[in-house]
Amino acid sequence: MLKSTIKIKRDVDYRLSFGTGGLYVNESIVLLNLYLECEDWSQVIEKSVENNILQFKSDASTRRATREICIRLQSLLPEERSFFLDADTQDQSMITWVSVCRTYDFIGTFASSILIDSYASYRLELSHADFDFFFEEQIQWHSELEEVTETTRKKLRQILFRMMREAGFLSRSMVLNALTPSSNLRNLTQQTNTDLIRFIPGVAA
Repeated sequence: MLKSTIKIKRDVDYRLSFGTGGLYVNESIVLLNLYLECEDWSQVIEKSVENNILQFKSDASTRRATREICIRLQSLLPEERSFFLDADTQDQSMITWVSVCRTYDFIGTFASSILIDSYASYRLELSHADFDFFFEEQIQWHSELEEVTETTRKKLRQILFRMMREAGFLSRSMVLNALTPSSNLRNLTQQTNTDLIRFIPGVAA
């Protein structure tokens, strides 16, 4: 089979399309397995829509979510993709969170600054105000954020906090918890270990 060389184009601006949904761990497993069958991300999207693989209500929502998940999966190293499919639930959640942080600079910067600094300073209670402060601060470097409506900002905040809870390091009472990746995950690649430390509270401890 001739492999496609087409890659899904990334946005040049600060990417905020994570508002399409949550962490999507289980959906990532399904789509990565599908990619291993066809080795073509564009085909993964088309098959997902045609067969309603993700069980969403409309073709448009399926295409939108599948596209975002595929972009996240493309951020993973080949070793990480291979490990991901056979990993336990916690490692899968951490790998998925790392892929989110790599894909969306907004989230990656939030994680490496707000989350890591808060945990290191023993300020374990996270609040919506932390997100709002970060958002306002980022406008200095990303003027396009000024165009984001209050409704959209609240939705982005809601989705981000949902993803952190799904990743396992934020409790329902908004308290940061340390996560411990398996030794196999930490030793997978140097980049993997570096990003686990950069993006997940408590890993460096």
